[in-house]
Amino acid sequence: MIAARNLSLTLGGYAALRDVSADLRHGRVTAIIGANGAGKTSLIRSLAGLVIPQSGDVEIDGVALDALTHAQRARMIGYLPQDGEPAWNISGAELVSLGRLPHRSRFALPSADDARAIERAMIATDTLAFADRTIDTLSGGERARIKMARVLAGEPQWILADEPLANLDPPHQRDMLALFRAAAAEGKGVVTVLHQLDAASLADDLLILRRGEVVAHGPVREVLTNANLNAAFGMDFDIVEHAGRVAVIARA
Repeated sequence: MIAARNLSLTLGGYAALRDVSADLRHGRVTAIIGANGAGKTSLIRSLAGLVIPQSGDVEIDGVALDALTHAQRARMIGYLPQDGEPAWNISGAELVSLGRLPHRSRFALPSADDARAIERAMIATDTLAFADRTIDTLSGGERARIKMARVLAGEPQWILADEPLANLDPPHQRDMLALFRAAAAEGKGVVTVLHQLDAASLADDLLILRRGEVVAHGPVREVLTNANLNAAFGMDFDIVEHAGRVAVIARA
């Protein structure tokens, strides 16, 4: 699991995280939700080792995050940022192939395993049609899917995704959530920041933040309550279950 212990992070004089602790497990999808400025991106970047909290620590599968080399970390964690455009206007296939770099020695040519992993990732994200197109010719949603393919091509044990549904139309939002469910079914751990509360209700676990602090953390059916959402967002919600699905409706 990823174990976060007492993480506190100050950015530009603002307390982005305040003594945050959480256990995130393999085989489960964990959604992080909260209002703007709640600390969602700060937390997921801390879990990925991209920012270093002033206090607290993170362990991944029993190993301290700061004890891992960059290559080890890159093989274990696939990180999907909110933006993160490539520095060069490369093709879709070239971008996806970057996900294989942690598995190759420096200057080594791509292997047959690399090619198979890239193809599987592009099939899973419905992006094979973008293989030869340059990134500047793709829409925001198409780029989001290509970047997810890059993450999947790396075959990480953990997928950390920051607002992966942004810019996606409803069918591809559904497909992205299905990719997360499939990854969890394979034993991977998935941690994702979401703004869509209905989508978050489909996760296994929910971590709710407010002003850098944990409001609640646990299985969705226990944590997704009006009281917790009111504490996070300052408004009331109706939580309706129908045909095994949950809808979260903001009250007028």
